[in-house]
Amino acid sequence: MPIPQLSWLDVWILRWLQAEAQRSKALLAASYQKLLDGFAYQEKQQIRASLARLETKGLIVVGRASGARPAYLSLTAAGAQCVPQGPGLFAV
Repeated sequence: MPIPQLSWLDVWILRWLQAEAQRSKALLAASYQKLLDGFAYQEKQQIRASLARLETKGLIVVGRASGARPAYLSLTAAGAQCVPQGPGLFAV
């Protein structure tokens, strides 16, 4: 499977999701709200657009609660393969 072109923000989100999965060990999904906490409005818009791209490419799953509001994020097997290995995991 070819590795899709990813922006730096896409890679950052994939790494964050992978780090959350490793940190929680048993938890399969990360909180959508936890990812967006602490960012300005414009940054949140960029993150939401990136999440939509990643979901379209099949690299993440955005779980929705009632009312179609995003509730959780989950890294797919394809998404886990696209996460670059090496230094530079960014902490949020």
